[in-house]
Amino acid sequence: MKKNPLIAVTLFAILLSFISCHDSQQEIILEIHPSEVNLLKGEFYDLNAWNSMWDDNLSVVWSSSNSSIVSVDETGKIHALQEGEAQIIAQTENASASCNVVVEFDSLMCPSNLYLTLGEKLNLESPNYFYNFASHTYTDLRPIVLTSSNEEVIGITAQGEVEAKSIGKAVITITAGEVLSASCEIIVTGKENGYTWVDLGLSVKWATMNVGATKPEEWGDKFAWGETQPKKTYFRDNYKWYNGWNYTKYYTNDKKTVLEAADDAATANWGGAWRIPTKEEQEELINNCTWELITEEGITIGFKVTSKLNGSSIFLPTAGYRMGAGVTYSRGAYWSSNPVDTRAWSLQCHIDDCSVVSHIENRHYGLSVRPVVE
Repeated sequence: MKKNPLIAVTLFAILLSFISCHDSQQEIILEIHPSEVNLLKGEFYDLNAWNSMWDDNLSVVWSSSNSSIVSVDETGKIHALQEGEAQIIAQTENASASCNVVVEFDSLMCPSNLYLTLGEKLNLESPNYFYNFASHTYTDLRPIVLTSSNEEVIGITAQGEVEAKSIGKAVITITAGEVLSASCEIIVTGKENGYTWVDLGLSVKWATMNVGATKPEEWGDKFAWGETQPKKTYFRDNYKWYNGWNYTKYYTNDKKTVLEAADDAATANWGGAWRIPTKEEQEELINNCTWELITEEGITIGFKVTSKLNGSSIFLPTAGYRMGAGVTYSRGAYWSSNPVDTRAWSLQCHIDDCSVVSHIENRHYGLSVRPVVE
């Protein structure tokens, strides 16, 4: 029996039509690479949409489930705007895919009142100095770079340490990735008998901390004027140079106008050439520096004292003063070496009106001591 050629042609056409129809309806798979992204606030990232047809011309429309957290442009580039979580969606005519984006706010912290002595090196990337306080994981994944505003004062070694090369100050900036950065002022100091000083361009060099303190922001000890050891109470009756009815030293009859080394708390406790500053040296500090009140978590902790002459600075905590068994916290009070009859001159920094003045204080009160050296 002969086959009908018309039937054969018709069957072949139907088969081709079926194959063509099946191919045209083949399911397209769409994926976003990567499917999850963690970003820091402010960062950008390029997403890629892959399709199973390997069609580079396939039209993809990008959108965000929350554009206030993460925005996306027509190419798939996303921008982390604020903390939170959002989904980035890629859409074609027949397929869609999503990417989950988590945005966190991170920051680098910078230490204050950082001093280095000549030749000293320091690794600022350690948690004791520059560090990010929100998420160490993200910072650890981003390259860290240190730069110095004055490499003649503070240099950056090949090992990533900062090195004190000459007396002065420099600003060190640390960056981690594109959006994390912080800056820190480092002052290079000298040393006298194991204690550091800062050159403010004045007639004397000022210590970086109080007698009895181990760092600039600590209060240290309190001393009655002309005494060299702190005590529990500060009354006139237990003052060294008072015998119950009269003052026995640094009084009208002996004509002494400045503390002797044996009665100087700075000299007695620190040795070397350290001493309590004179009234004139304290007034030089007042008149040649700017005084900035510093607070932490809403609490006043002291004054940053910055030289108008060379820009270097020291920190004076508002450690208060002691009279009797109590403590007054409304100011920082620092002895000078000059007596005034039954009292003595002092430098006082007032919190309430940010004023800094020379003030005559009762000698038996307990005040702080900030030494100087020539």
